[in-house]
Amino acid sequence: MKRRSHSYTRSGLVFHLPTPIIILNLTVTRMHQDPETLSYAQSAEPYLVQLEPSRPIPSQPSRNEPVALDVMGVMREFTSRIEGLHWSTGR
Repeated sequence: MKRRSHSYTRSGLVFHLPTPIIILNLTVTRMHQDPETLSYAQSAEPYLVQLEPSRPIPSQPSRNEPVALDVMGVMREFTSRIEGLHWSTGR
């Protein structure tokens, strides 16, 4: 995966992780700044790590479908096993 913006390029990997209730998508992206906009103080190229369900999760329970709270619990547990990664809902 590679995407370009006016000031940076993103490249990375997507992993599909099956769990007992849903498949999770783990995306690890490296942000490369374009040389024209790069300053010495901004020389570090950060990583963006995102974990999300592979499909929309209903807010109301339905037959044989996981609810949002269950999926968030699985995501929180999964991220706790990766050193240096901290759980956040992105809010």
